[in-house]
Amino acid sequence: MADELARVQQYEYRQNSNLVLQVDYNLTDRRGREEPTGEVLPLSDRVLKGMKMGDKYMRTKAPIQEQKKKRKKKADEEDFRIMSKSVIGDNTELMGSYKPRTQETKQTYEVILAFIQEAIGDQPRDILCGAADEVLAVLKSDKIREKEKKKRLNYCLDH
Repeated sequence: MADELARVQQYEYRQNSNLVLQVDYNLTDRRGREEPTGEVLPLSDRVLKGMKMGDKYMRTKAPIQEQKKKRKKKADEEDFRIMSKSVIGDNTELMGSYKPRTQETKQTYEVILAFIQEAIGDQPRDILCGAADEVLAVLKSDKIREKEKKKRLNYCLDH
């Protein structure tokens, strides 16, 4: 009974009225008379006079895409400089489309190549890299179910 009374009293106006914060209008900016209030206004004939739907449309490119292209181009140039100076850069024509960038991914890629070499035998590095590219493409695909991935990987490595 006492618990129920305490539960009811905790939500009474007297208990919670002092918790409501009051707005200090001195700290807020005043809105001008010409600024919109956010109310919905009717579209009158004088507002839409001489305009049709789509008249204000202008075709432009998104500036974000251009910035991404510039960043990608700069990153590609930097990657090319790094690859030309490194040991792996000497074998770029032998490698497939995947190029590991960090030390961790290089080690993982080498493990995958070693596994593929065990599966298909001693083959030239370009064939191993091509098989590794196929394996990575199958593993990364979101559209293929797990069983289908396993079938495709077995087919790639057995034949």
